[in-house]
Amino acid sequence: MVARVPKGALCMTFIDPYNLEHLTMDLFKALAPLRTDIAAHFSVYDLNRNKDLEFDPKRARFDGTAPGWRTDPAVLAANKVSLPGVFFRYWHGMVKGLGGWEGSREMPLIKTDNNSPRYRLVFFAKDELPLRIWNDVARNGPEGQASLSLV
Repeated sequence: MVARVPKGALCMTFIDPYNLEHLTMDLFKALAPLRTDIAAHFSVYDLNRNKDLEFDPKRARFDGTAPGWRTDPAVLAANKVSLPGVFFRYWHGMVKGLGGWEGSREMPLIKTDNNSPRYRLVFFAKDELPLRIWNDVARNGPEGQASLSLV
């Protein structure tokens, strides 16, 4: 897909993986050479549901998502309650380290009907203007976005 994008084209990439296993750093590395902004669903649900199992190196489903996360000092110091947030910050920092992206300040947490966290909608851009627009739109969280619709 990346090879088919015309050189210098301004792009927007939306990533909606089934689970965190498919939100790999290799995907972001492939997108890094493009002039693309990225909106991605980060599955908080998958992370919370599987955090205990993923410390088993034989399972290793999250290793492609955030390579090296198991040995990060912040992860090693985390407890079961703080681990999801620490893992997310580690992943977010890794993405920002690729391709010149900056992460948005606003990252709405989308919840299910019974108020369980489902995913965080994360935005990365290489220029300030898209970040300012995203932060303005996302500032009110999911409730503010409910009024947005495609016509």
